[in-house]
Amino acid sequence: MLSNVNSVTFSPYQKIKSIKQAIKILGDQVVKQITLNQLLYNKLIYHKANFEFEQLSFWQHCLFVAALARTIASNLDHADPDLMYSAGLLHDIGKIILETHAKVNYSAFIRKSMNAIEPSYKEEHAFFGITHAEIGLIFCKHWLLPKPITASVYCHHVLPDDDSQYADCKYDIAIVSLANYIASLHGIGSSINNHRPILQPEVLELLNIEKLNIKQLLN
Repeated sequence: MLSNVNSVTFSPYQKIKSIKQAIKILGDQVVKQITLNQLLYNKLIYHKANFEFEQLSFWQHCLFVAALARTIASNLDHADPDLMYSAGLLHDIGKIILETHAKVNYSAFIRKSMNAIEPSYKEEHAFFGITHAEIGLIFCKHWLLPKPITASVYCHHVLPDDDSQYADCKYDIAIVSLANYIASLHGIGSSINNHRPILQPEVLELLNIEKLNIKQLLN
């Protein structure tokens, strides 16, 4: 928290040395995001990941998608851009759960599917019998996470049908899907694969892309 508040982003006139001061300057939402980032990293990534599953690349991808989802949401006047940050941070949570807790881990899947033709989430189902989105849904329900986050975790590769319980979250899902696509397109993926990222056409129909300056977003 002190590292963040003393960064160039906030550029205080004097070095902040107390947590109390830091919280006042950062604000509740930023403090929540820092806490969530650290909790996820400490509990699921730092002590567990190994082999082909590169935890640093995965973590960079999560942070990139989270920041980009929040920026996209802000530009589109979303009611809660910070909620979209959390959804972006957790969208691939199923992958790290499979890596750290499955009997056959995600590293084994990566080794097996290096030359696969199908998109990775389809190959996951053939390998594990479940996808990272499906295991992510179980995680979200167990932790009673907000519906837009749960929907984004479960549906960021395939948007829900109109009769789905998550149909009312399509707009939120589309924001995370676009952020995930941009990240993967620029080589910031959550795992190594040979597939070119795919963006569902419906995403562009749901979002007012004209309001987004992609170059500025990437900067």
